[in-house]
Amino acid sequence: MEGVREAIAALQDHGVKVKRELIRYSFGDREHCRKIFEAAFLECDKTVKEFKYLPEYENILQWMIDTKGTGLCFMGDCGRGKSTILTSVIPMLFMMKFRKVFRPLQAFDISPKKIEEIKRYWSVMIDDLGKEPMINDFGGKFEGFNSIVDNAESEMKPLFISTNLTREELELRYGLTAIDRINRLCRIVKFKGESLR
Repeated sequence: MEGVREAIAALQDHGVKVKRELIRYSFGDREHCRKIFEAAFLECDKTVKEFKYLPEYENILQWMIDTKGTGLCFMGDCGRGKSTILTSVIPMLFMMKFRKVFRPLQAFDISPKKIEEIKRYWSVMIDDLGKEPMINDFGGKFEGFNSIVDNAESEMKPLFISTNLTREELELRYGLTAIDRINRLCRIVKFKGESLR
């Protein structure tokens, strides 16, 4: 409707953000995605002598074909490549294809100053969620991640997370609202199996 568009434009002229949308990305078809994923993985992790295609990587390839405007949440067992993919492979792929810069953050580095910096990024990327301490702010304690995920949901930013916590442990620590926002902003990929380290 014409009146709706005019109202949105007028509000935006006054600095009021009323429109939210997810931005979709695609890295190509399945075959191309698999090739660039493997090449990026091997280039980023020089300790890997032979690339082993794990079942969980299929979910990542499906996401690469069409992100549907979401990021990724890697949950599960240790030693299966979550951190390498999150902090190295994904940033490399976005730089190659879209010239976009990620700023991966280790969860234990979350501080009040860092939260404000993260809120200015176009996306959020946190490795090892659950290892950070609660933030002590003037005697009160709070979870810094909740402030970050609230901002990501409000701004519809892609959210990328890795964690060794289960869904239940995440919910217990961060609350149901944070889990609901993760579900909206991320494709969940579960990593199961023995460590490959």
